[in-house]
Amino acid sequence: RPSTADYTMEKKYYLGISLFERMVRNNINCNVLTVQHRMRPEIAKLIAPNIYPHLQNHKSVHDFPPVRGIDRCLYFITHKYPEEESADQSKSNVHEVRFLLRLAKYLLLNGYEPEDITIIAAYSGQMFLMFRERKKFELLKDVRITVLDNYQGEESKIILLSLVRNNGNKKIGFLSLENRICVALSRAREGLYILGNMDLLCENSRIWQKVRNVLEEQDSLGTSLPLRCQIHHHKVTAVANQTDFQKVSEGGCDLICGQILACGHQCKSCCHILNRDHIKYLCQEE
Repeated sequence: RPSTADYTMEKKYYLGISLFERMVRNNINCNVLTVQHRMRPEIAKLIAPNIYPHLQNHKSVHDFPPVRGIDRCLYFITHKYPEEESADQSKSNVHEVRFLLRLAKYLLLNGYEPEDITIIAAYSGQMFLMFRERKKFELLKDVRITVLDNYQGEESKIILLSLVRNNGNKKIGFLSLENRICVALSRAREGLYILGNMDLLCENSRIWQKVRNVLEEQDSLGTSLPLRCQIHHHKVTAVANQTDFQKVSEGGCDLICGQILACGHQCKSCCHILNRDHIKYLCQEE
């Protein structure tokens, strides 16, 4: 649906209805596409049948690889860190900004390219806050950050979604609208990671209640995200806040790398995924 700058005018003059939707509402003949080629099945279950009752998966989406370095390809990290409101009434959530930027860095350290990852913010205030915070991370300079309304019709290998809303007034704004929920949950191909307050969302929307059921069935809802080391496979690090990412500072885990170098000594660096050939590693032992 089209997005408008003035919500009141959108409702009064039906500006949120696209020309295509007007055509359908006027009973002009059309065919509905029922097979999707974008999302892995775990992600598609969030919107089918909750929003699209007849949507089916093309066989190709069953062959998507698992997301590297994370135990789940779909996960909702629920939290109660409060939102903030700027002078122009746009919403932001500092906790979600700091968490998702570090998650994006972790994914890059696990071998993904910047173009594989898109960070989506539900509100423009959150997007601008992410722009400012990103300056602290040189590695993230080419990772795309955008606002939800500007991402309709687009997709990415991995989506990091910031829902922002978290308040005592029990309000979630447009996050209760079916079309916004649909866009938010259907942009990712291989991995979708969401930050928000699931209890608050469910209090305001039956669709979110259904989404919660799907997430719980897949064991994909919790207060921390399980990261699994690609080198030491038994090591799982649960991250619930920005500080927890210090345990996986090089994309692996908190163990020492320990790989035997050409000189015969062990690598003393913290477990890392990149530079496994250790060309850039300078041994300090004699």
